[in-house]
Amino acid sequence: MPTGAHTLLTLLVALTAFPSERSSVSPDHRYRVTWTAPPEAGGLHSLSIIDLRTEAASRLFSFTRHVEVLWSPSGRHLALTDFRGSNESVVFVFTPSDPSVAIPVSLPADIAASVAPHGHRYVRAVRWASPIVLVLRVTAHDNSVIPPFEGQFKYIVR
Repeated sequence: MPTGAHTLLTLLVALTAFPSERSSVSPDHRYRVTWTAPPEAGGLHSLSIIDLRTEAASRLFSFTRHVEVLWSPSGRHLALTDFRGSNESVVFVFTPSDPSVAIPVSLPADIAASVAPHGHRYVRAVRWASPIVLVLRVTAHDNSVIPPFEGQFKYIVR
């Protein structure tokens, strides 16, 4: 390698789908997300977040179908895609140090207007562009003459 050359390292953070027996550990190895099965048929699945320094566990999220979690590269944020229905998915952002606050990711106005006429609307966290910039994919379709919609947008965590 020539003198003064720099190597670019890319940090890939794995997406974890639940329900699953696997857990999802933050990139900084501070937190772990785990899944618990519903106590009865038709009940809610639940995710817990465990602070690995203190072993304290907190409820993170309850869901009916399935979810995906995606850690920010720093481990300071967690995006959760909730596939809550056959016609809808939504994304929330959490801060592991305060998992009781779920911040819903809102669509930008232009995208919201484009997907509004569709009966099927899906938002999905796909990757973190930086520790505070989340990239989301949006798709929408219907069984009508309206053309399907597909796009992406970036959400900045504040």
